[in-house]
Amino acid sequence: VSTKDAGSGQLNVAATGPSGSEVAAFLTDGEDGNKNVRVETKEVGRYKVDVLWNKKHIPKSPFYFDVVKKLTADQIKATGEGLVNGQTDTPAKFNVEAIKPGLHSSQQLVIKVRSESGGVVDANVTNASQGLYQVEYTPSTAEDHHVDITYQDLNIPGSPFRATIQQQPIAEKCSARGDCLLPGCVLIAGDPLDVTVVTQDAGRGKLRATATGPNNELVGAFLAEMHGEVVVRVDTKDPGLYEVNLLWNTEHIPGSPFSFTLIPRLTRS
Repeated sequence: VSTKDAGSGQLNVAATGPSGSEVAAFLTDGEDGNKNVRVETKEVGRYKVDVLWNKKHIPKSPFYFDVVKKLTADQIKATGEGLVNGQTDTPAKFNVEAIKPGLHSSQQLVIKVRSESGGVVDANVTNASQGLYQVEYTPSTAEDHHVDITYQDLNIPGSPFRATIQQQPIAEKCSARGDCLLPGCVLIAGDPLDVTVVTQDAGRGKLRATATGPNNELVGAFLAEMHGEVVVRVDTKDPGLYEVNLLWNTEHIPGSPFSFTLIPRLTRS
């Protein structure tokens, strides 16, 4: 409390606790002639502090503040997908929340994210509501990442967390092969039409296949996956033009859509 421009007078303080009874309040000397107010807080709840200059309230008096139980690291929890897995160049998100009231400031909450190879990743913390913080980080490498969460220099339950970060799906890193793709290959209706798609370097994703036959009618396209490769078999009962769409997640792989012309099987008369 600064009184240097208030002239001569007497500064007094009085405080009441949550139950309405008076509690001890002290004035101590501060810097530059200011006075510090110290209130004894033995109970949890709301306190009221009256600060008077010559028996009149100073501006904004009375003051109110809430006292909560001291929060410890084991009373904080972290949840969210970003603590378990994620993809490169994509924000990984999780929440940090106090199980009991008391997490009113993130100053004592420290979050550090580092890759398995030792790289440091920035973590952005947003105060979503009282006691709840939303955190996100964007990994750039496909490797495990360690998420350390401490409160008052102590790990919260589960910390450090290990998140498995995989390569973002990249359709351009898929490749297709098969006899049907070779120049000059003669394709006969009724024979298997197989295309093998290699996806092992394309990140985490899912191959989707659709096929149309003569007259743009949908035909069966069946998938069999093994060891980072997917074999796509197209049902080719009738001769004519076939088109096969191969997508990694939502993007066409190189060369897709593929077009094939099947000729009728020759029969002896």
